[in-house]
Amino acid sequence: MSTDKSYDCAANIWWINFRWSPTPKVPLSIESVKRLQRSHFAQPRRMDKGVKVAVGSDLALNFGNLRCISPEEMLHAMLFAVRDAIVSGADEAVLRTVVKRARWVGRFMLWYTTERCFNPSFECRRWKTIMLSTTIVFELHDSMQSIFFKGVNLRNEIVSEYDALVRSATQRVYELMTFRAQLLQGGWELAGRSEKRKAISDEDLFQEWSRHGKEGESKSAEQVTLNFVQVAVTVYEKILSQGCLRDMVLKIDSTYDKQSPFTFITNLDLVAGRTKSVEQGAWMLRSIEHMLVTEQCTPKDFSKRTLAPAKQKGLLDLMLFKMDLLRHLMQSVLPAMVLPGTQKESLARLDSHQTWRDNTKNLAWTGALQESGRLFFTVLQTIIYGTAVDGGLRTTLKATSDVTEFLQQNNVVNDSIEEVLAKNRQEVGKPTDQEGDRNDPSRPVAVVITGNVSLTDLVSQQQIEKCSGTEGQSESLDQWFAYLNTKFEQFVSLVVDAGTATMSTTELSNLLSATILKDVTGPVLMIYDSKSSGEASSHAALRLPPFRAGHFKRMIQAFVRGRGAEPSEGGEMAEELRPNDMVLLLDGGRPGNEAAAQASFVKGDGSFMTKQKLAYMLYSDEESFGERRDRIRGFIQQAEGAHLYTRSGPQFQKKDRKHFKGTNKGQVMGPIRMLPWTDDACWRLPPDQKKRVYGKEHIVLVGGAVPEELGDAKIIAFDDHMEPVFYHFNNPLVYAEFLHSYKPSAVVRAPESDHNMAIECIKHQVPLISICLSSAHADLLKNHILKKMWQEFLDENSDLYEGGYVLENQDRHELRAKLLQPDAAAAKGKAKAKATNRKRKLDGEDDAEADVAKKGAGAEGGAGGGSGDATGGENKPKAVPKPKANPGGRPGGDSAAEQARQALLKRLQGAMPGAS
Repeated sequence: MSTDKSYDCAANIWWINFRWSPTPKVPLSIESVKRLQRSHFAQPRRMDKGVKVAVGSDLALNFGNLRCISPEEMLHAMLFAVRDAIVSGADEAVLRTVVKRARWVGRFMLWYTTERCFNPSFECRRWKTIMLSTTIVFELHDSMQSIFFKGVNLRNEIVSEYDALVRSATQRVYELMTFRAQLLQGGWELAGRSEKRKAISDEDLFQEWSRHGKEGESKSAEQVTLNFVQVAVTVYEKILSQGCLRDMVLKIDSTYDKQSPFTFITNLDLVAGRTKSVEQGAWMLRSIEHMLVTEQCTPKDFSKRTLAPAKQKGLLDLMLFKMDLLRHLMQSVLPAMVLPGTQKESLARLDSHQTWRDNTKNLAWTGALQESGRLFFTVLQTIIYGTAVDGGLRTTLKATSDVTEFLQQNNVVNDSIEEVLAKNRQEVGKPTDQEGDRNDPSRPVAVVITGNVSLTDLVSQQQIEKCSGTEGQSESLDQWFAYLNTKFEQFVSLVVDAGTATMSTTELSNLLSATILKDVTGPVLMIYDSKSSGEASSHAALRLPPFRAGHFKRMIQAFVRGRGAEPSEGGEMAEELRPNDMVLLLDGGRPGNEAAAQASFVKGDGSFMTKQKLAYMLYSDEESFGERRDRIRGFIQQAEGAHLYTRSGPQFQKKDRKHFKGTNKGQVMGPIRMLPWTDDACWRLPPDQKKRVYGKEHIVLVGGAVPEELGDAKIIAFDDHMEPVFYHFNNPLVYAEFLHSYKPSAVVRAPESDHNMAIECIKHQVPLISICLSSAHADLLKNHILKKMWQEFLDENSDLYEGGYVLENQDRHELRAKLLQPDAAAAKGKAKAKATNRKRKLDGEDDAEADVAKKGAGAEGGAGGGSGDATGGENKPKAVPKPKANPGGRPGGDSAAEQARQALLKRLQGAMPGAS
């Protein structure tokens, strides 16, 4: 008692005060007491856990007045059992001895061992023995509050234990089948005989079970009746005897425990009744598990009324039909589609519930699919693995379950499949006329937009044929092409915003979370350019799209949630900007939208985010307006507001601007030259492809006449029939200045417009996450970025210039001529380095960056031909440039990708034939 405050001993149960309770105001259920009597005390037996009694300084240890804190129902059930024994006719002498003192215990225990069972008072004598030697645990308590909660907790512990011991339907079936197996083998007796049997009827099995088994009265456990035995045999033969089906049932039972849809045997019986093959049974069980895992249903939703209602088609019939429809999609529809690369294999993997869930945890990969592939994905998502159209499917199933006939009667499913095939035929340019016209080379074939540029798009066919005749060079072209794609994937992530109709803000934020956004520890800059958030429905070259406050709000919330909370703040979800993150809004010269912009920083609960705003101005060069106007009337709108939102003020350090005068602390940046639509910085596409970029959601309606002061747009009749995708694109120097001034660790363009930000981020080695307006926008933009990157590789004035590739693919005689003039090449390199240094000083770049730039310029000069004599220059191949200084101030050549690039250049250089 002094150690653990408890003491166990055998004592007289009549020492307890049966009228006292630790919870006196709580009424007892007489029916519960009687149920315990029937199940626990049908015959004289001891209490398994004994009785707990509270003692303390303020509780007198009086025999006959001990305070029992165990659940009262068990004690009262024992008293009821004793009462029934009295009523049954025990003699008065025996009954009187029950209440005598404990000194008689030893004598009666000895008598109990010798008394014969046919004595009429034998049951009472057994009860007397039990009650005079009951295990009582005395527990020390210092207050009534402690006693009260001890009583409450003891009851809860017992409830948990007994609930955990209740057999599920599956466990009860295995108990019956184990018993039947022993009877068949002759190991156990049946009707008094032990012998092997070929079969045993369900009736005999039930009778033998009833003779030995004792049924509990818990409402959470099924009673073993003759019908239960018959159903159990069927369930075992069709489901539980099959290894894969058994494992699925046990997995569901283990996951949901007493809440499992198979707690009672009815649902298992319904599944077994529809199971004609193991494949069908597995599909139905996986469908039930899928609906539970994806929270489309709860365990209580599965019942006879929903799974197999009378005279109707239930969930089980619908599940089997979906299995047949999926087979049709995978074996007939998908093989008929023409998809590039491994897109078809990616979709073919979605042929089971588990692979579907595994591949839809991150939906970013679907952005790389062709539009027809995404439509096929949507069919699987909506019809096969979803429940949105189940009502219509069940209605059609009343008429037929044959897939062919079903498609003829159900327009929703049939039209969805036809849309997939029609879109795929449109993408691949599949002719619909005679077979003979298919191989006609004069017929135009539509280009398949895959988001992946081929080598023929970057290198001329003549160059490929030339390299194919030289050992090793054809392979090197493929290596450079692989390097191009690796460079893109290293710094650019494209995320597709499917629109508010099909994708929630949470789903969009989940796509952002799947990128590197959540793991970036430094500041992240989100840029929202209202000029390119959509396109005006008329006179797009002159008009800006109206400010889309709802779209801006969606982008902010997706960015904040996708970014996640700061690790020090704990939790995964975030409703506030991280302390160092920035949101930059370019208002297009429309200051009247400031209030709407401020109101867009809203949390999920409707309250406003904590923010501070720094407003400054971008101004354009007046003369450059003529690049986009034929005539200009009135005043020119040169100023555009740039609103920088942060959580608690900007955290970047003061530094000189790189491309404009002043510092990053100034409120004005410019002058910015407006580039013409014929400039390389302007992304242009055919009109039909441009429509796919915007879709319907991002063509913003405008009204009224065009303001006269805007003048006439300088619409050029492009000979190639291409028009600007974004008429109001920014000068790339603006993006370069943002990267230089704010030093972000990553950038989010929400939404993205063209290639300019991506190229600048790759130059500065800053990861970019671009939210595209549509899947077509993502595919076309990726193509365009890769082509622009290739051009930058070949431009010796670009920071992305790759001298190794240019060197390797030069004409051999031209290379020899250059190598024979090392002095001239060296002089040219030195002059270029001096010019670069002069320019950096004029731009006011800080000393640290100038030192790094000087090293890069020196390496660049060395690449021009070396400083040795003519003989040395003649015998040595042209050196590959070292990684240039990063314009963003970060040293180059440290990353694994950069080291791999250098190793590749050295390998290619070593394989190059030397000059003769």
